Amino acid sequence: MANDIKHVTDILNYVESACIRFDLAWRITYANPQCELLLGTKAEALIGTDSRETLPDVMSIFYKTLARTLATHEPQKTDALYGPTVKHLELFANYYAGGILAVFRDVTSVKHNQQLLQDAANRYQTILATIADALIHIDNKGLITSFNMAAENIFGYKAKEVIGHEVSILLPENERHAHAGYIAQSHIYEPRIIRRSRDLEGRRKDGSIFPLEINVAPMYVGTECSYIGILRDITQRKQAEAALLESKQKAESANRAKSDFLNSMSHELRTPLNSIIGFSELLGLEESLDPLLKEQVSYIHEAGDHLLELVDDVLDLAKIEAGKLVTSPENVSARELLDECHALIKPLSVKTGVRFNIKQHSHSCTVWADRRRLKQVLLNLLSNSIKYNRVGGEVTLTYSDDNDGWLRFMVSDDGPGIDESRLQELFVPFNRLGHEGTNIPGAGIGLVITKQLTEMMGGTLGVKSAPGKGSSFWVDIPLMRRGSA
Repeated sequence: MANDIKHVTDILNYVESACIRFDLAWRITYANPQCELLLGTKAEALIGTDSRETLPDVMSIFYKTLARTLATHEPQKTDALYGPTVKHLELFANYYAGGILAVFRDVTSVKHNQQLLQDAANRYQTILATIADALIHIDNKGLITSFNMAAENIFGYKAKEVIGHEVSILLPENERHAHAGYIAQSHIYEPRIIRRSRDLEGRRKDGSIFPLEINVAPMYVGTECSYIGILRDITQRKQAEAALLESKQKAESANRAKSDFLNSMSHELRTPLNSIIGFSELLGLEESLDPLLKEQVSYIHEAGDHLLELVDDVLDLAKIEAGKLVTSPENVSARELLDECHALIKPLSVKTGVRFNIKQHSHSCTVWADRRRLKQVLLNLLSNSIKYNRVGGEVTLTYSDDNDGWLRFMVSDDGPGIDESRLQELFVPFNRLGHEGTNIPGAGIGLVITKQLTEMMGGTLGVKSAPGKGSSFWVDIPLMRRGSA
C-alpha cells in the first residue's frame, strides 16, 4: 500500500493541476508543486497543517463538496471562482486511502471560451428569431435540421413539426419529385441552384400555394456538406408587379387610343382651320373693307395660323407616340437648308426686335437626314430662342463639322437662361417652365417633338444654359453617306 501511495505521489508531482490529500481530520498530508501556482501557497508550507487554517478560502468555497466525498466515499466534481485574480477552479474530489485526494484545475480559459461560445449561440438564436426571412438548414439528404421563427410564420408549421422531415414538405406536390432529384444529384444541379436567387412556389401547412424567393448556400463542417436556405414570401411583391404591369398596359392602351384618335382627326382638324385662314386672307385683300374690320380680320388670320401650328405639333406628337411618323433620309445641303430657315425666321426676328445671324464654321457640308423634319427641328429651336429672348437680344445659328462624321448645328441666345436643375423639364410634354400665363405663344411640346425627330434621324440633341447667361441648343446630325445618291 505504501508503495502504491508513493507511486501515485510521484505521478501527481508532475501533473499541471494542484493536488492535495486530506486525512479525516482535514490535515494536509500531501501537496504537489502546482499548489503554489494555483492556490498561492508552497507545498512544503501546507503539509502537516490544518487545511481550514492554511487554506481558509479554498475550504470555504469547496468544503461542502469535500465533506460530501468524505461522507459518501463517492467522487464529487464542482467548479467555482477563486482568489483575488478571479480564477475559475474546477475541483475533482475522490476518497482515497482513508482520506480525500482533491485535484484543483484552472479552467478560467475554458470557461471564458465556453462563455464566448454561449454568447455566440445566443446571438445566433436572436438573429434567427428576429430576422424577417425564413432560414432553413437541411442536411445532405434533404432533411430539415433547423427552422427559424420567420419560417414558422411563413409556412404555418412549428419547427418541431418539420425538423427531421424532407424539405420537399414545403413545396407543392408537383415540384417535390423534381426537388428530390436536385438533392440526389446535387453535384450536377448545384451550379444552377446554389448561390443563385430564384423564384418558385411554396406550400403552407394549410395547403395554400404562394410565391417564394429562395437563395441556397452550401455549409461545410469538415468534409460534410449541408445547405442553408434563405426564403422570402414575395406575395406582395408579385401583386405589386402585376398591378404595375396592368397599370402600364392600361396607360399604354389609353395612350395609343389617344394617339390613334388624334391621328385620325388630322383631316377634321386641319380642314376647318385652313378654311378660316383662307377666308381671312381673302378678306384682308378687300380694299373696301373698313380699317378696323381689316385689323380684326388680321387677328383672325394670326390666330388661325397659331392654332394650326399647335394642331400640327399635337398631331406630330401623336404620330410619334403611335409609331406612325416615318422619316425619309436623304442627302441634304446644310447651306441651302439654313438659307431657307433664315428666310422663314427673319420676319419673327424683325417683329420681336431680336437680331438673328448665321455663322458658318465649316465648308459646304451635306448631311444624311429627312429634309422636312430637319428644317422643322432647326426652325423650332430658332423660334424658341427668339420668342423667349429679350428685345434687343441676339440669336446665332452656327454649324461645324469638327466632330468626326457629324455636323453640329448650334442655336445660341443671350436670353434669361434656365437653371441647370430644370433643363430636363424642357422635354416634358406641355411643361412651359412658368410661361403658361404669358403672351408668348406655344403649347410646350415643340422641344419634345424636336428631340424625338432628331433621334429618329439618328442624331442627338443637347442643351446648356444658366440663369443670366443665355442658352445653347445643339443638334448633331450624321454627315452624308458615301455612295448615297
